[in-house]
Amino acid sequence: MVRFIQMFDHGKGDYTKERKQWLSNDLDQICNEILEMQKAAKTASGSE
Repeated sequence: MVRFIQMFDHGKGDYTKERKQWLSNDLDQICNEILEMQKAAKTASGSE
């Protein structure tokens, strides 16, 4: 337990602000991207 506490690091920055840079906040956009990927996979496999 002591070793874990000694190794623990709080990190740097603000996750809640930084995540907006690499995560999409728009659920509709995420759904559209999933549907596009599914459509592309079906087209690539030849089953449509």
